Amino acid sequence: MRLFSSLIAACLALSLSGTDTRAALADRRVPLVVVVARDSKIDSMSLRELRRTFDGDNPSQSRRPFNRPARTQVRVAFDKKVLGLSPSAVGRYWIDRKVRGERGAPRSLSSSRHVAKIVARFPGAIGYMRADRMPGWVKAITISGKSYTDANNPLYVLVP
Repeated sequence: MRLFSSLIAACLALSLSGTDTRAALADRRVPLVVVVARDSKIDSMSLRELRRTFDGDNPSQSRRPFNRPARTQVRVAFDKKVLGLSPSAVGRYWIDRKVRGERGAPRSLSSSRHVAKIVARFPGAIGYMRADRMPGWVKAITISGKSYTDANNPLYVLVP
């Protein structure tokens, strides 16, 4: 009987600590990193420049932005933090621009690895990904003077 009650207490403790662990992991912030080719002259951008690069009002024709697919966790976080738009608002924004005959949305690439390959290969290409997915063949740039490693980095995604 004593062994049985100890076993129940241990299972209860594990299940309670498991709930806390899941809650803590649900709040884990992973930085988003904006990447360019390693030999790019771009080392930093302001958040405003980044926004204009990805919202179609890119004054620098030399920059070619690449997105992640719509409604993916990384894209939703990027659009919210950089463009200030929800997924449905982003869709309406790009449709509105298309109707007015303006430049369309940046091309979407399927994975962080694909973004890194394209960014590394084409001058002026710029993309974003989770920092823990960044390979060594691309370069991270600072945004508004903050590195992706900065605790006050405004770009991050919550991961489960």
